[in-house]
Amino acid sequence: MFYSLKEVLEKRLREYSFGKEILGLRTCQLWQREIEKILGKEIGKMTKPIRFKRGNLTVKVKDSVLSQELRLWEEEIKKRVNENLARELLKRVIYKVEKF
Repeated sequence: MFYSLKEVLEKRLREYSFGKEILGLRTCQLWQREIEKILGKEIGKMTKPIRFKRGNLTVKVKDSVLSQELRLWEEEIKKRVNENLARELLKRVIYKVEKF
């Protein structure tokens, strides 16, 4: 019996408990990509996903005005991220205003 490389890797990642960390990293990457697609690269430069834990993504943003803008687009972005993950992992986004 033959297995695809994807199946073998997924099994090994689950065995070594790396799966959650990789999904968290992938969620952060997808969030950034979708922000840039919807709102542009300039807005994307003013955001930085910093943590994904238990369905909650913490995103560092430049200022409170941007935080409000992102809240308007949040459902659309979450929908796109979850579609790319092929499951509903991203449930909530927490915005943290910090200079960077």
